[in-house]
Amino acid sequence: MKARYKFVYGRKKSNPHTVELEIYSKDLRMYVTTGISVEPKHWDASRQCLSAKAPNGIAANEMLRRLKERIEAAELETINSGSAFTKEIIRAAVSGKDTSAGVDAMELFRGYNDLGFSKNVLKPMTHKKYVTTLNMLQQFVDEEARKTNAPLPLNSLNLKFLDRLDVWLQQRYQLTTVAKFHSTIKTFVARAVIEKLLPENPYNGFKVTKGHTKTRDVLTADELARLENLDRDVLSGIDPRLCEVLDRFLLSCYCGLRISDNSSLLKREVVDDNGLVIDKVTEKMMGTRVILPLRILFGGRGERIVQRYLEAYPDIETVFPYIPEPKINLRLKTLAALAKIRFNLTFHIARHTCATMLAEKTGNPFVIMKILGHHDIKTSMIYIHNSYQATIKGLQGVEWEN
Repeated sequence: MKARYKFVYGRKKSNPHTVELEIYSKDLRMYVTTGISVEPKHWDASRQCLSAKAPNGIAANEMLRRLKERIEAAELETINSGSAFTKEIIRAAVSGKDTSAGVDAMELFRGYNDLGFSKNVLKPMTHKKYVTTLNMLQQFVDEEARKTNAPLPLNSLNLKFLDRLDVWLQQRYQLTTVAKFHSTIKTFVARAVIEKLLPENPYNGFKVTKGHTKTRDVLTADELARLENLDRDVLSGIDPRLCEVLDRFLLSCYCGLRISDNSSLLKREVVDDNGLVIDKVTEKMMGTRVILPLRILFGGRGERIVQRYLEAYPDIETVFPYIPEPKINLRLKTLAALAKIRFNLTFHIARHTCATMLAEKTGNPFVIMKILGHHDIKTSMIYIHNSYQATIKGLQGVEWEN
């Protein structure tokens, strides 16, 4: 007679939060410790699993499922051989298998991402970025297996796999983008290691190639003016959304918003206090609040942009309509060409432009720190130092005596 299996919770008086697997038949009864402990509110007794709101619930339930499957497989093998199913066989099944075997890495990683988003640990833009990386990883897995939705066993994530993935990525993306993809995958892999689904992190022996492309970090006043003076009718004729991307880029030049904060800027985060003020908790530095008085910054140029979009799109929650980030970057290339700027524009450059001009106009690192949302005054001091060095360089070229 085949044994019955049931996950039980709270049986042990010494540790009432422990989850155990009860195995019983006519001749056998045994409780296997799963190594998982959970608060009572996070145990679903009717379904014999952790609830959706339990910390690390997805991974823990996956571990429970695999534990039961290993023991059931050992039982079936025993029955087929005509031997007795004993406690010793159960113990061997529990301890003698690779914990990462049979785990679909893609399913696990998507679970991590969705759980983090549902619990508000991940911001919407971060969640979308992770989805993009996972879709890219799935494409690589599909191409390697030459079939759709191919599984990716967790225990196949080793140094050789990362080397093949890296070659594939570098054939399709710039090095900076490749590094970002690896950074996200490394985050998921590290969590699997913490949860003991992987014995070690393969990224410990892998070196990500970083890009060395030289880019301009800041716009000059003349370059910024050329962007501001682009003919809006011409832009609309080329692409109806070019003007919108230009406005969003200029706003970040005026107040230092990152592209994530620019995209997720909500109307309720714009208040009227003798002029429009952005009061926002930033996406990248969770918990960092920035207060941006648009009427004062850059003579109110950012305020005029925001006011225009508040009036133009009354039925959406965000200030700006959604545009995918890759589409924004493509349009920034077009704007750079039209303004005769000989390097790629990015919101990173817009942010540095804001900080540099604040340093030149105010000379106050604390102003830069508050506007840019820096955690450390030393970061803000870099812009003050650069401004000072530029002043020194200019003075050194002056002929003071005739």
